[in-house]
Amino acid sequence: RCAFLLFLVLPQVYPLTCYIFSTVDARRGQTVPTTCGISRRPSCMTEYEREFSHTYCASDGLCEKHKKEDLEKNITCCDTDFCNRDKVIEMGGNPDSASLHNLFISSIIALFPSIIL
Repeated sequence: RCAFLLFLVLPQVYPLTCYIFSTVDARRGQTVPTTCGISRRPSCMTEYEREFSHTYCASDGLCEKHKKEDLEKNITCCDTDFCNRDKVIEMGGNPDSASLHNLFISSIIALFPSIIL
């Protein structure tokens, strides 16, 4: 029974740590390879958050307006369409987190039979 439980639990450990690390990386606004080996740029932020991150989201007009100031601060402005296309589902989230979140939920469902046993 223990071996069976390990067989079910071990495959879930990697996706779970992967999800946690990628979320932490995204919140810091870093582009780093996560534990899953996904290398990505920082997520788009709202304009309000631009002071606190390297990348933020705004309409094209605003991006143009802030360009000089952003260059000095080393901040990137993404236009809103680009952000939406990237399916950034939460402020500070990253496009990968959606699929990893689904993976996390499916891993809980996969573990459910072993919990009952």
